Amino acid sequence: MRKVFFSVIGIISSVMALAVGSHLFLRESQACSFRYRPLFDLELRDQDESWSDGVSDTWTIMEMEPGKEYQFSKSFIQMRNLGIVRSDHLEIGVNYSLTGYPGENAPVTAEEMAGMIILTALGYGSDSWRIDLLTGEITGMPPRPYGYRPGDWRVEDTDGDGKITFRDLKDDPLDDLPPPQFWMDERKCPTMRMSVRFADEADNRFMGVALNVSFVYTLNQCSRQ
Repeated sequence: MRKVFFSVIGIISSVMALAVGSHLFLRESQACSFRYRPLFDLELRDQDESWSDGVSDTWTIMEMEPGKEYQFSKSFIQMRNLGIVRSDHLEIGVNYSLTGYPGENAPVTAEEMAGMIILTALGYGSDSWRIDLLTGEITGMPPRPYGYRPGDWRVEDTDGDGKITFRDLKDDPLDDLPPPQFWMDERKCPTMRMSVRFADEADNRFMGVALNVSFVYTLNQCSRQ
């Protein structure tokens, strides 16, 4: 059995507060506590969890088959800023770890497993625009943050193997994406969706292991961050 579990972490990159979640439980630490509405506050929700500092098990595959695509048609992550200060841009990255016992007594690393999970779709957008994060193609007119540079909105094939995987996203995190703003109503807040495929060449060494993937969303207040 090959498994993959996904969870989500929201990070606020600001002088005011920091909120961090983990795969299995949510931890929170803040530099300041607020009686009133904070200046900067990133929250997330998915298809079955309401707004909070982080969500878990947004995408789950219990038994992956080589060559099979998993479209996650009902799964999504949406972001909002509950603060009162304009955000400059959003970053998206991943971390991952491996658990379980590989097959045929052959060691498997988290990097190898992440390199076998191909991103077949990765989209980010609102009700009026969309960015294909695998090609950089856009629909509509997404706002470009001040520090935007060509290539920021596309995951590169960093290892040159001809496919875009979680390993590539870890090595080339997405930067300078249009962020959620405090004045947006919910339908305007950006959403991310994805599909994946387990590589055809994944052999029996990958049986009996699970990859735990955490998406990390960082909301930045300044273009220099």
